[in-house]
Amino acid sequence: MLTQFRKVNEFNNYYDKSLHYLTIDMKFYIPLFTKKNLISEKSGDWDGFPKVAQDCIFKHLTADDSQIINGNVTKIHSLEYKILVTIHVKNLSEIL
Repeated sequence: MLTQFRKVNEFNNYYDKSLHYLTIDMKFYIPLFTKKNLISEKSGDWDGFPKVAQDCIFKHLTADDSQIINGNVTKIHSLEYKILVTIHVKNLSEIL
């Protein structure tokens, strides 16, 4: 069953930590290349982005980011900065 939430309060009303667990997919679109077409050392390590994004997102949710059991992080070359985050709410009964 796929349940999509368009608003924070919809997620907060649905999510119950005694019934659900979370997985997360994060895509960071970041200008990576210098003018010489080399990967910029100033673009940041790919593993540094998720924590900041999670902290920003989860301060508005009833869930805690410690309840994420799996995640994917991708850093993608782009002309503009953009972050896409998908949080999956799954039933605990599926893993117990």
